[in-house]
Amino acid sequence: MGIKEQKKGSGGMLINYVTKLGGLFNITGDRGETIAKAIKEAGFEQKEGFMGTSADSKSGKALAALAQSDIHRISEVSGAIKDISFAEYTGDGYSVKKVRVTMVDSDAECNEQRFNLNLELNNGGVQRLVRKLEQVRPGEHVTLNVFAKYEKSDKDGQMYANPGAMLKVGGVEVTVPESRTAEVKRLSEEVKARAASAKVPANVVGQMVATELTDFHAEIVKSLEQKYQAYRSGSADTHEPAGPDVPADSFDIGDLTGDDAAGLKSARAGMR
Repeated sequence: MGIKEQKKGSGGMLINYVTKLGGLFNITGDRGETIAKAIKEAGFEQKEGFMGTSADSKSGKALAALAQSDIHRISEVSGAIKDISFAEYTGDGYSVKKVRVTMVDSDAECNEQRFNLNLELNNGGVQRLVRKLEQVRPGEHVTLNVFAKYEKSDKDGQMYANPGAMLKVGGVEVTVPESRTAEVKRLSEEVKARAASAKVPANVVGQMVATELTDFHAEIVKSLEQKYQAYRSGSADTHEPAGPDVPADSFDIGDLTGDDAAGLKSARAGMR
């Protein structure tokens, strides 16, 4: 089976990561609207993110409401990766960069299933997934997930949503070369040093780092897109990506990235 939700639910073609709920969701049909409604009714503020699954948390309340509609977080998606591509949506002072991953698998009745993951690159878990996808061959069968864990920090004792990504081939977790991990760390430090030199306000520095990391991973995705274009041109199994594209307004930008347009705009201004 190519898709598993944390509780039994129907499969789907279009999959997004929802930051406020800490996981992947099937948003086919009117499911996206149902998810957006649950987030709104849970009382989230614009910049609030995942708060765990406890019954008294906003995330927990939204997840419980969605469970009544048989909508649950996806715990894994499995299939052969047939396409990876880059997409960008722009608006008044902001841009949303995404990676699209098309996967193909068969269900218990041997019917073909296609899944199109449409994931925002302004997310640490998605970025980790992209770095792992670099290590996978086109057409390889994988199992993946993007998620968040609500955990206490060892540094200040506060609770935070920590993003993560899982990608397995043959049941074995894909690892990222240390050189790539070091490159990402070095980029973050360089941005912070540049911001300190320019005396950029502290509340903007984090956005500057996020913007640089998003752009960095966008370039990786563009490179992967070229690899998969070459793969498809030499394969008899050429096809269009599964399902239609996801409109930019499927969710409020903040629902997916945790940042409002003004914040994204100020980050770019701070880097110029």
